[in-house]
Amino acid sequence: MPIDSNAKYVHAHLLKAMAAGMTIDEDSLVLSPNAPSRYIAQNFAGWNKSKNRCAVEGKVLFSASIPQSFNVDPETWDVATPNAGLAVLMPDGRTIKQTQPFAHCSSGKSATSQYIFDDLDIYGEGLYGARGGSGLSAIGGTLRFRDLTPT
Repeated sequence: MPIDSNAKYVHAHLLKAMAAGMTIDEDSLVLSPNAPSRYIAQNFAGWNKSKNRCAVEGKVLFSASIPQSFNVDPETWDVATPNAGLAVLMPDGRTIKQTQPFAHCSSGKSATSQYIFDDLDIYGEGLYGARGGSGLSAIGGTLRFRDLTPT
């Protein structure tokens, strides 16, 4: 859920995750509804490190407003094969489309992904979607640094 402008920030006392499976998980939030529309086409590489997520391998899943300069590819990843959930705000300014694992490589004009999830309303609960293990949304399930610290 979005944090209100009247929120009171307190120390969360979060400890560094040390258990198996507790790692960096990279999601992309693209909230540029006026950016040029580009296709997000199927790619079946999934989480296989030996395959290329950048190649278009199937049909167009949907079109979304994604700036050409926004790259999500092996050159920008923090880990070898991130879950790479995407939450993108559509031109209507309300609808969030979600997909995973997302890639938009500097070498290609189309973006790619494999799975799509139900649309969300940015003014809704934002609970479910592209977080494969939990089923949570890629936007509502994402903590950003500024969510836990005063601005």
